Amino acid sequence: MTKVLSISLTLLLVAALGLFIAPANATAPNSNSMLENNFEYYLQTDKAVYNLGEDVEMLYRVTNLGDETVTVRASASPCWNFWAEKEGTVIWRAVKGWYMAGVEIDLLPGESVEFPEVFPPYVWNMIDDQDNLLGLGNYDILAGLGASSDLTDYDGVLSVPITIIPEPATLGLLLLGGLALLKRKRST
Repeated sequence: MTKVLSISLTLLLVAALGLFIAPANATAPNSNSMLENNFEYYLQTDKAVYNLGEDVEMLYRVTNLGDETVTVRASASPCWNFWAEKEGTVIWRAVKGWYMAGVEIDLLPGESVEFPEVFPPYVWNMIDDQDNLLGLGNYDILAGLGASSDLTDYDGVLSVPITIIPEPATLGLLLLGGLALLKRKRST
């Protein structure tokens, strides 16, 4: 009986780990886009589910879908921002200060610009604005064009949801601890 219980618990552990490991290792991009005033705005994270502490890669792209060259202007630099929200509250911003130098980006018909302009994608380490590692759960990653601490002033704002799960080693330790407690309870 003990051997059957041990094998059953081992199979349960392997199945539970598989449920959590597979989604976090999926590599399909997580994206959203919208069309507005002859522009396509596009936001992408490298995936939708992350292990706790894993880097989140973000890319924001603006494409001119019109027939004429368009100039995107901002009063300060950089002219973009990424931010994260938990239940509608901003918990992190990529850009917290701006250079007071105007920005102009000319986009030819069909041309795109990706943000950040130098070395995309932007990489975030899941540390919030108070220097704390995020907790487990659901978050929204947002991006837009603008140069202000007031995020409501941004154009082309898009959002993609992400989920943060326990990293596999922590989950495995929790499951092993639970199995040990269950085994100890059954033996007494």
